Amino acid sequence: MRGRSPENVAGKRNGSRRPDLRGGRGTGAGRSSAPAPERASLLRRRGSTIITATSVVVAVAAVIVAVVVTADAGEETRAEKIDDRVAELRAAEQERNAEVVVDLTDMAVSVHGDLVPMLDTLNAALPVDEGTSPVPATPGDVERWRSTVKDALATFGNPPSASTDINTARSGLMLAVELLGSSVDAYGLALDAQKPERARLEQLASDLRTQAVDAWAVASTKLDVLNVDAGHGHVHVYLPKRPGEEAQGPHGNSGESEH
Repeated sequence: MRGRSPENVAGKRNGSRRPDLRGGRGTGAGRSSAPAPERASLLRRRGSTIITATSVVVAVAAVIVAVVVTADAGEETRAEKIDDRVAELRAAEQERNAEVVVDLTDMAVSVHGDLVPMLDTLNAALPVDEGTSPVPATPGDVERWRSTVKDALATFGNPPSASTDINTARSGLMLAVELLGSSVDAYGLALDAQKPERARLEQLASDLRTQAVDAWAVASTKLDVLNVDAGHGHVHVYLPKRPGEEAQGPHGNSGESEH
């Protein structure tokens, strides 16, 4: 047997440690630093997909923002149009109410002018002050009073609906005229009645007359406020309760206009 020299043994050991030309395990020799073509293609596709998805998200977000902004702008525009329309309707209503106030005032002034002479004789027949002797009226007087009441109600007629305040003032004036009509009817019955029924009917007629004058006063006060609010100034058309009593005219001074 041939002996092995230390040099041969060392050479073999060293040779066993030399890397293979095809690449050893210890050095990583033989491997390329660049990825394989398939892996590179996959990475490129993934990167493109991520970029595309990000772009889509950004685009969708931009569209949503644009829609929200447009919707908000549209809502504001519609709200402004509604507000403008409401303002137009209110202005038209105020203008219409102002015209109705003028018409109602003209009616009240006309009726007031007819009722004052009638109340002169009715108040004389139905005195409110104790100890005052009544001046009896005739059946002819009663018929004239009835005619005056009928014409007064016809003057107010069937007017168009207006604001609540205007309708309330008109209804109050008409109620006062109707109460006067009831007073006239009661007095007419009293003329044909015997004592003590006659005294009872005369008292009823007197009470109804007083209620009518008071109701007219409340409604005419409301009418005065409406005229002031509309910029027309004061309009006073109060009725008297006593014969010869000065009744305030349209401007609050016994029927004569203020200057």
